[in-house]
Amino acid sequence: MELVPKNYLTPPVDWEYKYWKTLATLQNISGKLEENKIYPAINKLDYWEKTLEAFLKNAYNVVPNTPEIDYEPLKVIEEEHSSIEDFMELMRFALKNVKILKQKAEIKLKELMQLIYLEPVGIYSLNTSEGFLLINNYGKTEKYIYQLWNIRTTSRFPIFQVFWLGYKETISSDIQSEKQNTIKRFSYRWSNPAFFYVESKVSLPSYSAVIPVSLLKIREFL
Repeated sequence: MELVPKNYLTPPVDWEYKYWKTLATLQNISGKLEENKIYPAINKLDYWEKTLEAFLKNAYNVVPNTPEIDYEPLKVIEEEHSSIEDFMELMRFALKNVKILKQKAEIKLKELMQLIYLEPVGIYSLNTSEGFLLINNYGKTEKYIYQLWNIRTTSRFPIFQVFWLGYKETISSDIQSEKQNTIKRFSYRWSNPAFFYVESKVSLPSYSAVIPVSLLKIREFL
């Protein structure tokens, strides 16, 4: 999902349509936050804010190949005798609302951090960059393999750089037994993998809330 697709400046430029298109994208993100789907929404908002700020600051000193906004068509607008100010106003509108939504997302993230509890299981592993999550999502129990990529990022919300494998199972025994059984099954890969028990006080989306927030908490152990 792009807030400002590159073809926004491709003639004919229907500003009213593009205004509503941008508004619909922002409302979609707002809806995700209402559903507690914090990721990747918070990353998108962080990226859009930086991109729009850079654009508005350097709109007439263009730098080509910007990932989200293609500056080159600004010349097309001028050639088509369209108003560049209309486009700039759209960008200012987008930035204003992105900042509002980002504040909302940061508040939501703090709430989720309080609702999701995480602790190591058994002997603490020195390597927590990959391992297992044993999740009790308000009574629904599942197990996941996770990996934290060692990718440097300037984002305040680096969970976008996190990957968890498609493997998951229902937890059928107590936590300690589950860990021992898993170690036996994956002994070819790990001798003492990291195990974290995660519990959510309310029912939350696994892939867009519980897992990414858990991984954010795991970073505190790195």
